[in-house]
Order: sequence, then structure tokens, then C-alpha cells
Amino acid sequence: MTKRGGLAGPVLVVMLFSALQSSRLSAQVIAADSAWAAGDYATARTRYETGLKEEPGSVRALYRLGILLAWDGKLDSSLALLRFAREIEPNEPDVRIQEATVLSWQGQYRASVIKWDSLIAEFPDRRDAAYGRARTLSWAGKMKQADSAYAALSASDPRDLDALAGRGQVAAWRGDYGKSARFYREALAADPDHVGSLVGLAQVRQWQGRPAEA
Repeated sequence: MTKRGGLAGPVLVVMLFSALQSSRLSAQVIAADSAWAAGDYATARTRYETGLKEEPGSVRALYRLGILLAWDGKLDSSLALLRFAREIEPNEPDVRIQEATVLSWQGQYRASVIKWDSLIAEFPDRRDAAYGRARTLSWAGKMKQADSAYAALSASDPRDLDALAGRGQVAAWRGDYGKSARFYREALAADPDHVGSLVGLAQVRQWQGRPAEA
């Protein structure tokens, strides 16, 4: 707990370890990164946990463990680790993106959008943040704003088929199946194997009562 006029012991310890961590990663965190890259998330988790014991201020370990906890549905615990990481490196964009994502998974849409807006203002080139914002708006039922967000992504890069698929999904959720299908077909005309559009169009055909096409 932080008191006025000073830092509590644990926070000070974290800051000291963070200074060391900035110049090197522990062997455990390096091994964890290798396991993560190989898709061996169980080993990665164990290595990150051990690395965090050795270096409580390891932002990498806190960040990756936060992701793993979120995947397990432990969203409160995930946010706790991500916020801890932000105390050490407040402006690390990957940590902030994951925090905004987890908030959206919790249904804290307003808080999530605020995080996305802040991120995009500081890192305008992070399209993943723009996607996260558009997705969160759609989950919040703000379909007009979500469509505008996906449209902006599409306008900035006409080759971005995921943005077209996003517009297709929003149109479908608004009940405009014809418009939704047009977006999906436009994406599929550019890439017949675009998975998001194939799945989205199949859903639309199912909702239209056309199961054979679906």
C-alpha cells in the first residue's frame, strides 16, 4: 500500500528489480519466450512464473502471464498482473493493448474504449489497437460507431480484408443481412480463402434460412 510522501516496500523492490531487468532478461524468461514461440504455453507459464520469482519487476513475465490468465478466463487476476506491469512501464503499448482487451472481455466496454482511445492517440500506427476499439464498440452495441471505425481502417488500407469482414459482422448484428453479405463477398472476391469472411458469410446464410449455402 502506498502512503503519502513515500513508496511502500514492495513497490520500491519492484522498481529496483525493474532497473536491472531493463538491461537483461533472466535465463528463465528467455527460456519462457522460446517455449511461447513454440506454442508450448504450459512450459512458458512455468518458466515465466519462475522468472517472476527471480525478477519481480519483469514486465515481459507479467505481461505474458497476464495473457495466459486471460485465456484461462481468470480476468481479474490477469488485470492485476497487467496493472502491475504498467506501474513499472506505464507506456508499454503491448501491455496497454492487453489491458484494454481484457476489460472488453469483462464487459467493461466504456473503460476499454477509453483505454483504446488513449492508446490510439499515442500510437496512431497500431492498427491492432484500432481493431480492438472497433470490436469493443460492436460488443457494446454501438454499431454505428463500430462500423465507422472499421470503415476508417478499410479506407486507410483498401487491401485490409479484416476491416471489410468487420463491417460485415456489424451489418449482420444490425440485422442487415444483405449489406453484410456484400461486405463478405467483396472480401472473398479479393481472397477466396479469407477465413473471417467465409465464416461470417456462412453465419449470414444460416440466419437467412439458407442452411445449404451456409
